[in-house]
Amino acid sequence: MQLWETFIIAVGLSMDALAVSVTQGFLLANHRRKWARVLLIAAFFGLFQAVMPLIGYFIGSTFAGAVDRFGAWIAFALLLFLGAKMIWDALRSKKEDAKSAQHAKVGELVVLAIATSIDAFAVGITYSLMKTENIWANVAVIGCVTAAISFVGAALALRIARAAAAKTGRDYTKIAAIVGGAVLIGIGIKILLESLL
Repeated sequence: MQLWETFIIAVGLSMDALAVSVTQGFLLANHRRKWARVLLIAAFFGLFQAVMPLIGYFIGSTFAGAVDRFGAWIAFALLLFLGAKMIWDALRSKKEDAKSAQHAKVGELVVLAIATSIDAFAVGITYSLMKTENIWANVAVIGCVTAAISFVGAALALRIARAAAAKTGRDYTKIAAIVGGAVLIGIGIKILLESLL
């Protein structure tokens, strides 16, 4: 497989990570270390999107059946839980607490990165079946592309959130958290439906 083909695959794989990165970016408007957080988001999604196909490549054939049966359900459950938690936290927070951004904590970021990269495991199995020789180059491309796309998504969302807050004088963190939670649930449903259909 040529690297340009891997690039196209990487862009496709990174779309769920992009959607989650955008929702997280909107929640960072009041965060003290905004740009460090954006970099962390990009690093987490890039790393896991690279590691999952690598795992699939080396041990995938052994667990391919289990991933086919349960992978989508696991991703759905994780995203449903985190999305519902985001919405619940936003709805029960007091008005004066709205500025305490309900962005994902480090542990939650790990869970999000895993949930949005389960499909990359299947790509790793495909690489193994195709006997791809340059697996390290392929996973590097997937990881770098996902990290770059996630960074751009989170950074743009952060800029939009800050510009909207500066223009209107309103804090949109609570609304962003509710929308972000709904997006996570939507991604989970999409992953599950793709698996079932």
